[in-house]
Amino acid sequence: MTLPAHLIAQQGMFDSLQVQKHHQTTIDLVKVGTALGNKLWPNEIMTVAECIVGKDTPAFNHLIKHAMEEYERLADAEMEVLGDGYCTNQHVG
Repeated sequence: MTLPAHLIAQQGMFDSLQVQKHHQTTIDLVKVGTALGNKLWPNEIMTVAECIVGKDTPAFNHLIKHAMEEYERLADAEMEVLGDGYCTNQHVG
C-alpha cells in the first residue's frame, strides 16, 4: 500500500519520532498515535497506521485508540455547547 502524496510530504514528522538513525524495530505507539491524531483526519490515520504496523494487529488497535483520543480531544476543544443544547464550532478563519 502506498501513501497519498500529501501524507508522504509529512515524512519529516514520522522521521522525528525515531530515536535512532538506523533501522528501528520498536516504536512508541502512544507517541505516534498522538502525533497522528494531532495532524490527520481519521481516514488518513487509518491509512498511515496500516502502513506502520499492519492492519488488524494489536499494535494497530492500540495506535488507533491513542490517535482517536487526541483527535476527539482537539475536536471537542473547538466546540461550544450553546444554551439550547446545540454545538457550534468556535474556530474562526
